[in-house]
Amino acid sequence: MGRSVLPRAPATIGRVALTDSVSRLRGRLARHGYHVFLRPGRPSGWWVVLRRVGEDDATPLEVRAETREEALALAERFFVTRRIGELDESIRAAGHTPPVWDQASQSDRLDVLADFARDRRIAV
Repeated sequence: MGRSVLPRAPATIGRVALTDSVSRLRGRLARHGYHVFLRPGRPSGWWVVLRRVGEDDATPLEVRAETREEALALAERFFVTRRIGELDESIRAAGHTPPVWDQASQSDRLDVLADFARDRRIAV
């Protein structure tokens, strides 16, 4: 006789992966002095808020997305873009020329600039 196969319930791995993504994103931003907040929008969607640590008076960057996944992607994209600009500006203000951009992605570029600034002890 053959085995009967019962239908499975939908997997819940998606939620676990999203939680892990938020944790990794928060950890990455914290290393650069930023906080990220996600909050549900009303009646739908998600709000992303990026705030620099210690700059309570500064206006945070706020973006709205349709889904939580899009909110995470926007948070990453806006953080990387903003941080690259900050690092580039600080490196130039310290009298240095940033390294040539030969990285495949902005995320890789961010890591190169952060290492460059740290190695030269440039305050950012």
